[in-house]
Amino acid sequence: MALIYLLEDDPDCSASVEQWLARAGHQVKIFARPHEFFYEVSKQAPRCAVVDWRLPEMEGIDVVSRLRQLLSTGVGVVMLTGLDTEESVVRALKAGADDYIVKPGSESIVVARIGALLRRMTPAASTLTQIDRPPYLLDFGRREVTVDGRAVELAPREFDLAWILFSEPARLFTRQELLAAVWGRNHEAGVHTVAQHVYLIRRKLALTEHGFRLNAVYGTGYRLELPSTKEPV
Repeated sequence: MALIYLLEDDPDCSASVEQWLARAGHQVKIFARPHEFFYEVSKQAPRCAVVDWRLPEMEGIDVVSRLRQLLSTGVGVVMLTGLDTEESVVRALKAGADDYIVKPGSESIVVARIGALLRRMTPAASTLTQIDRPPYLLDFGRREVTVDGRAVELAPREFDLAWILFSEPARLFTRQELLAAVWGRNHEAGVHTVAQHVYLIRRKLALTEHGFRLNAVYGTGYRLELPSTKEPV
């Protein structure tokens, strides 16, 4: 079962898609307006987001772009829209959509395409939901970090960066790897952005106080060292 967010302002369409996906075993939350959608995303990330193009407040393609900025990994994005042109498909995919389904669509097509997307998403994103490195516990679904059971608020990209570093301690991640994974390959963020986020993670999570070291390796990148795996840099 996957948690799927459906952003669709047509109540008839949203009711049908919710019913189709629920019959396939998924949990579906419906939103009619982008601000409601993003508020829920800030609390809990979905496994997949299905987004209409024509929406109040902002266009669906802008929703997709913003969602990719907030959650660059671990979330599948499908556009479900009445627009049926080559240009619209290309724009949606460039904005960050993984698939494009033209309305009205059928139950079998919608369920099959979303199911296929969920299956081909990276195994790490689909199977690893928590990272437990005492006293730190990272929960991907809630996008939450707790220290000794106390929640610490991280911005979305700070969480994504922390998740990557905590997932493979002692591994040296290059700055280019981190930029691509957290900000996207086509994003204009630079190495100074990574450094700023690393500084914020160190401070907010009080890593040094708990015996962890998030080291900068000159000219290369960053490595998180656990208390039991410290190595000279």
